[in-house]
Amino acid sequence: MKFLDVFTGEIKVSKGNTIIEAIALGSCIAVIMYDPKKKIGGIAHIMLPGKCPDKNNRFRCAGDAIDDLIRQMLDTGVQIDNIKVCIVGGGNVLKKTDDTICRQNILSVKGILKKKKIIIITEVTGGYVRRSAILNIKAGTILIKEAGKEKVLVQYFK
Repeated sequence: MKFLDVFTGEIKVSKGNTIIEAIALGSCIAVIMYDPKKKIGGIAHIMLPGKCPDKNNRFRCAGDAIDDLIRQMLDTGVQIDNIKVCIVGGGNVLKKTDDTICRQNILSVKGILKKKKIIIITEVTGGYVRRSAILNIKAGTILIKEAGKEKVLVQYFK
């Protein structure tokens, strides 16, 4: 079994007996893409909405990260129509009354995916808790951890 951690501004795509995990999602969003037919998946750990002006850190931003995650998925032979998407994160964990980045991140990710005609099949976003998202590629499961508890968000079957 291979384990891959996806940190802020990173994208990881893999297949086979691999678990990909994005931890400590506060206002950040994990965009999880999975092809249940080919058992290929990936996660982009997004920190900011829109496109990044700084090309050195461009995968921190929703537009650039989603574009590249899709490109990497397609490079493995996945057909865009087979991609299933879940999003996790966007929580105001510091409980700041004037914090707008969480909502901006959620709206940005949803808007970009909608423009690309990619449907989000499920999401756990907003609120005030820190989350982690775990994609088990071989098993076809997406788990989330929040408030010390782990639960299955999605289970794909053959």
